[in-house]
Amino acid sequence: IWIVSKSGRSSSALNWVKALEGKEINLVCFTGDYQSPLAQAADTAFIIHDPQKFDDDIYWSNPFFGYCILGFERLLKMWFTSLRSNS
Repeated sequence: IWIVSKSGRSSSALNWVKALEGKEINLVCFTGDYQSPLAQAADTAFIIHDPQKFDDDIYWSNPFFGYCILGFERLLKMWFTSLRSNS
């Protein structure tokens, strides 16, 4: 399961964490807070630097979700490249 949560503390993300407890399912996350409950529960956590921790104080654009998309693209490229080299 892949979960994206800027704070790593949203109720929807943590509901997924709770639902996965005791199951043999790996959890991968993209988050802006390495100390968040989501990052701590994940088998693999991609931490994206987030200079703006709280959304209630937004004065400039935040690139968090853009960087997540770039991360997905890079991982997909690596996966497809490995498939080609193994065939």
